[in-house]
Amino acid sequence: MDENRQVANACTFNNDGNKLQADERREERIVLSVPVQILSHGTKKQNCAHGVCVDISLAGVAFLTEADLHLTDVVELIFEPKGEPTFRQYVRLLYRLGPRYGGYFSHIGLT
Repeated sequence: MDENRQVANACTFNNDGNKLQADERREERIVLSVPVQILSHGTKKQNCAHGVCVDISLAGVAFLTEADLHLTDVVELIFEPKGEPTFRQYVRLLYRLGPRYGGYFSHIGLT
């Protein structure tokens, strides 16, 4: 992916139509380094990848992975903290900067 496309993918729009950069958050993020499994529910098959969560908030998450995920897709993240129960959350992808993805939590599951 070329650099211009990465920068374009890093931008989202807020409610009044102004661009938000990847580092402009609506919610305060907490640094969190936890392994995650990433389940991408494609039209033809389900793909599984591994990554690491880097930060999280009530509204969204950022994570690192070498997987080639499709922006605007909904993926299922399975958080695997050491010594703690795993938990799952659906995330709609918003941006990609190299191996870093970010997205917001989706409160509706896939049907």
